[in-house]
Amino acid sequence: MTRRIWSAIGMTILLSACATIPETGRPGPDPDLPAMLTRLQAHREQGRTGSVSGFLYLREPAIPIPLKDWLVTLLPMTPRLERAVQRTREAYRDGGYAPLPFQTLDQLKQALAGYSTQLQNAGRGDLIRQTRTETGDDPKFEFREVPEGRWLLVAELPSPPSLAVWVVPVTVTAGTAAKQSLNDQTVIEGLTQ
Repeated sequence: MTRRIWSAIGMTILLSACATIPETGRPGPDPDLPAMLTRLQAHREQGRTGSVSGFLYLREPAIPIPLKDWLVTLLPMTPRLERAVQRTREAYRDGGYAPLPFQTLDQLKQALAGYSTQLQNAGRGDLIRQTRTETGDDPKFEFREVPEGRWLLVAELPSPPSLAVWVVPVTVTAGTAAKQSLNDQTVIEGLTQ
């Protein structure tokens, strides 16, 4: 009985947190995109680049699962996109790390897809960087010559009836190597339809 009460309280908190998410997936152009693209182009031309690397794996529930030969995407990130990611992460945390409702995760996925389309429509599809994790002993990924700025690491792992996603912000500083692994501490899980 107590477990049901806590589950009901948790669901109430989750739903109230999700009520703030629709703003994150709103349609229309991202007003910060042109300035961000100009900055990234200037950083690239000035040689102000760094790198991003890490590992993609899960340790839970018991046996570590390295995700080898797995797709990892790196996107430049505007403040609007970062807010969408943060709100989804907060909803996941406030819900006790239970899988998010399909609608909540779908809003984030739509925001990412819409943002990628905006980049391509602006003629900057080259900024959508993708690589695969290594197939050797460690599932390492690396992006080189990344213009200085805020970026977003994205990866997915289907595990029906849910989907594990990583949407992890990372800051690239010129001349340095940013290290950010995608693992149990950085994953978000949501239900699929």
